[in-house]
Amino acid sequence: MQAAAGSVVFGPLVSRNAASSLGIEHGLGSVLSTSSNSALLLIEEHERPFKVDEGLMRSKQYGGKFTFTHKAIWAVRLHKTLEFHLIRDAINLVADMPPTEHWAFVAHGHYGNENVYFIAQFCYGVFIPPEEEMGKDQKKKGNEAKKTENEEEELKKPLYAELMEHGKKNAALSICLSKECTDVWVKEPAGDQEKRYIYKDKVLITPDEFVPEEWTEMEKPMKLRELNKHIYQTCCTGKEYDWRKNNCQNFAKDMFNRL
Repeated sequence: MQAAAGSVVFGPLVSRNAASSLGIEHGLGSVLSTSSNSALLLIEEHERPFKVDEGLMRSKQYGGKFTFTHKAIWAVRLHKTLEFHLIRDAINLVADMPPTEHWAFVAHGHYGNENVYFIAQFCYGVFIPPEEEMGKDQKKKGNEAKKTENEEEELKKPLYAELMEHGKKNAALSICLSKECTDVWVKEPAGDQEKRYIYKDKVLITPDEFVPEEWTEMEKPMKLRELNKHIYQTCCTGKEYDWRKNNCQNFAKDMFNRL
């Protein structure tokens, strides 16, 4: 299914292993390097996401144009073996462990008949500083990985929002952490079916437009800058990523509940 004309997607800088720097210049900002997220190779180069920086938020075209009104959590399976998933699913029935899924907070907005998406997600290798520290020297205490005898110092990447053009399909692909696992479904709001898929078997399942059943209304409408502030105000801010107690699911749930 083709993306609707004029459709725009917002999403964040995501890296599983403090991967490489932003590289390709395009339009208003830098696109995310495919070495930090192999699933981006499934998106055409000119449609890959951009970092939402101060210049973008000040722009009339993006910062003031769109109004975000609805929220959701989207999920995708982690790229693990079938045996791994079966064992973890069994353990999760009796132990307090997170499911083997990556979650992302998604907000839907619009301008006229244009659909827009804001995606925020937290991964290993990413650090969420307080908003007032964004843009400062990221080598400060708490934003560097500790040095070990056998490992070189690894700089954490701060969380940013990202801009991607061309529709819901690319919004779904932008939350995937690998090319092998790209089936994306709506985690919240929970429907009456087991999984309400957005993208499955390399096909956009849902219409490339606003579908009310996939969303919950936010407490109030927001422009891009106000919405972007919230990604730096969650329970995960200022803490090291931890797969059990400070992870993508904690972040996504906090964003969903606060808005």
